[in-house]
Amino acid sequence: ECKSCVKPIPVGDVGIKTDHGPKDDIWHPNCFRCAQCDQLLVDMLYFYYQGKYYCGRHFADQQYPRCAGCDELIFAREYTFAEEKSWHFDHFACFKCDFRLGGHRYMTKNDNPHCIDCYMKYFAKHPLALPLTLFPFKNCDTCGKKIGPDEKRLNYQEFHWHATQECFQILVFSCRQCNKDLIGKKFIFKDHHLFCSSQCKADFQAKKA
Repeated sequence: ECKSCVKPIPVGDVGIKTDHGPKDDIWHPNCFRCAQCDQLLVDMLYFYYQGKYYCGRHFADQQYPRCAGCDELIFAREYTFAEEKSWHFDHFACFKCDFRLGGHRYMTKNDNPHCIDCYMKYFAKHPLALPLTLFPFKNCDTCGKKIGPDEKRLNYQEFHWHATQECFQILVFSCRQCNKDLIGKKFIFKDHHLFCSSQCKADFQAKKA
């Protein structure tokens, strides 16, 4: 019977046997395939490795890592491993400008690495120019500048700040009526203003009326 499909091979039909593995193993011609990609191995160069048969490409992948940038095998002892992939040193580079990213901060878009400058340039567009799904950035409500993908931020509802002393001052997060510091404390948010209590909210609204 066929080792792959376990169906009988009638007498007189063609069967595939190899000089590797158990001597009794036999396959239908259409069942003798690469263990990795399922490519038909009949009339092809194949390899036997750790009890399985592989096409040439996937046998090589068992021996050496393959570069995600050029799709070639990496024979060097040292290479870059990032985003769960292997790369030649020179090929782990920004998808837009080819800047080498080894040792530098980067962001990914559509599984492609980008340097921070290109990521901000090509993907941090104004929200009116792109669909919402393509706009992952927000502007700081203090300085008005974009908050970069690698920058620390503070968020509350639709408000966003750089997590710096310059942008997130105590006055930003204080009671609108009495200026009480609200960092780490409970607060009320009403009409884009923060209040430490219902009384302060009522006093502020009465003052505006």
